[in-house]
Amino acid sequence: MAEVLRRFDQPEDWTPHRLRDISSRITSRYSSGPATVLTISGAKGLVDQEAYFSRRVASKDLSAYYVLRRGDFAYNKSYSSGYPFGVIARLERHDGGVVSPLYICFRITSRRCSPEFLAHAFEAGILDERLNMIAREGSRDHGLLNVRVEEFFDSTIQLPELGVQQCIAEILSTVDEAIEQTEKLIAKHQQIKAGLMHDLFTRGLTPNGRLRPPHTEAPHLYKDSPLGPIPKEWEVKPLKDITARITDGSHQAVETEEDGVVPFLYVSCIRGNQISYETAAKISLSTYDRISAGRKPRPGVILYTAVGSYGYAALLHSNSPLAFQRHIAYIDASSSRAFAPFLAWLLNCPVLRRHADRVAEGNAQKTVTLRELGKYPILMPERGEQEQTAHAIDHAADAIQKLSEDRAKLLEVKRGLMHDLLTGEVEVAMLEEEPS
Repeated sequence: MAEVLRRFDQPEDWTPHRLRDISSRITSRYSSGPATVLTISGAKGLVDQEAYFSRRVASKDLSAYYVLRRGDFAYNKSYSSGYPFGVIARLERHDGGVVSPLYICFRITSRRCSPEFLAHAFEAGILDERLNMIAREGSRDHGLLNVRVEEFFDSTIQLPELGVQQCIAEILSTVDEAIEQTEKLIAKHQQIKAGLMHDLFTRGLTPNGRLRPPHTEAPHLYKDSPLGPIPKEWEVKPLKDITARITDGSHQAVETEEDGVVPFLYVSCIRGNQISYETAAKISLSTYDRISAGRKPRPGVILYTAVGSYGYAALLHSNSPLAFQRHIAYIDASSSRAFAPFLAWLLNCPVLRRHADRVAEGNAQKTVTLRELGKYPILMPERGEQEQTAHAIDHAADAIQKLSEDRAKLLEVKRGLMHDLLTGEVEVAMLEEEPS
């Protein structure tokens, strides 16, 4: 496994406790009545399974499932990216629920322990070394660590005095609350942006910058099109007629290099008009020169995912070298009738995503062929309206980006605090009880 083992060197004056001495295993099974089926997400902890996956994963028969109540813990022995030894999470978002019998569940019973502190400690990976030691290698190929219950509860945790635990928990929980509030703002702004894109690409803007009345209220302002009713002033043109060139990534074999200097993009690197360079591979300049002929980056070029996770577009803003796999299409809109930023957002909007679903071919890995991509029906308002539309969506996207950057900074602050506080590197004073 390539994951990095998280290590914690804790102060010698913190007291060791076996998990079995401060907790009791939960073995109560579901019997009847309404039940929220929970699952463990590495990032979110114990969450409603149906809401998280947008479908029910659990079997209809829940009789083997363990029953949890708010404040209980569960250990998911499945390992995943970022969590090589599984995840231990505390139930905080629901009053109760049921979990898979594959989980190890427990409840803190010792008054010497703060459950809130332990929740943060488990999240930080305080048991990673122990779990690495007791997990049986043979089971890892199936994604489930073979951690025996007895050995799990024999795990030892170093704990400071209760007051210190509570103080550390309060500090980290305060940061968690700030992260949660930022995530709520991101979700709110994403909804605003989605609604804005829907209105702009179905109703459009009048010359004075206002949205036209919807089709249901003013049908005389609209006409039929392959994409549904659109303003009478708009045209619909095939993508190939309004762009200079449509091709795809190199079909040559590409060797990535850890010390490469040029990003090499996969389909997964492109989402929502953004490129994730963090998840890109790297290639050498010589490889880039060999494979980039006819598909060099420049402002106004749009990259579009065409295979597998198809239907995502990202606009390039510079000539900085980058290359991409052949499953990504290269659309040169740098000198076309369409305003390139408008076209990039249009390709990301639901109406074009639905069109992509209709024309994608194949079964295991659906593909939008270059031929079908060239026939995409593209909405064509006047140039001025295209620019207004793109700028409005850019403004909404910038607000989300700023909030995402704020969230990333808070997560970095939390990582630093977890290291400093849970290793005792930074000492904290115990909370004093307020006089009654």
